[in-house]
Amino acid sequence: MSNALSDAVLDLVDASMAKNTRLTYDGAMKRFTDWCKKDDLNPLPASAETIAEYMAQLSVSGIKGSTIKTYLAGIIYHHRDAGHPDPGEHMLVQKVLRGAMRKNGMRPIQKVPTETDSLRLVLQNVPHDLRGIRDRAILCIGFAGAMRRSEVTALEVSDLTFVSEGVRVLIRRSKTDQVAMGADIAIPWGRNLFVVEALQDWIDAAGITEGPLFRPIYHCSILDRRMNPVIVAKVIKKYVTLAGFDAGEFSGHSLRSGFITEAANAGVDILTLMAHSRHRTTRQLRDYVRKADLFKRHPGASFL
Repeated sequence: MSNALSDAVLDLVDASMAKNTRLTYDGAMKRFTDWCKKDDLNPLPASAETIAEYMAQLSVSGIKGSTIKTYLAGIIYHHRDAGHPDPGEHMLVQKVLRGAMRKNGMRPIQKVPTETDSLRLVLQNVPHDLRGIRDRAILCIGFAGAMRRSEVTALEVSDLTFVSEGVRVLIRRSKTDQVAMGADIAIPWGRNLFVVEALQDWIDAAGITEGPLFRPIYHCSILDRRMNPVIVAKVIKKYVTLAGFDAGEFSGHSLRSGFITEAANAGVDILTLMAHSRHRTTRQLRDYVRKADLFKRHPGASFL
């Protein structure tokens, strides 16, 4: 029997990791390999001392501990994938990582959320031409669905079910659902953003009945393919700039974080919010709720 793996096995191996994670790990290994070449060090397999020195240099250069941890995960992945021992289990590597996290911190740089009032101002600057109709639908569904930009661009026309109360949306796959169990969320008609109308307007204007919901527009022609998730961030930055905001403070995650922030401020139960935002744990959501409750439930409210 041949030792060569079948195409079916190779396909499943390739599907075992999200594409973005694989790209991140590949990039981390390339950075490490390039660093090793400068001093003629072996990157694969690398000694614990080599990896520790690399991590120390990253730390000295100001790289956040969380980023160093991600770089290390990429190095570990490629070592294990090549059949080498896990270098992350070495005590020296573990201690250097803990030191980097303590010294450089783990707190991520958070972008400004797009909350309802801000989004209403942003939408006032969206034109009513074909591209504007599409972009309005993107901004509205991204916010109302607490969606990641990849979830927005992954939507199919068939994922929308319009009902009397609004629209039901099927999220087929997400960052926390890599095995594609899927999740159904509901978006009501509403009285501020008119999300359902925005979706219907785009579908009618585009004349699409199946396939990808959001597509690139070249001049005045709608291309027959799915939009790149990067474009969602560009759409957000374009219109927040027109609304007079600093685009540098917004990202493709601002729509999602904006909805969660608004819901937390409104006192929505964390489990209800978790079901809509499709978080697998309450840990991340607790930070939004804590910030919303800083003054509402202040421990010194009764005596300060």
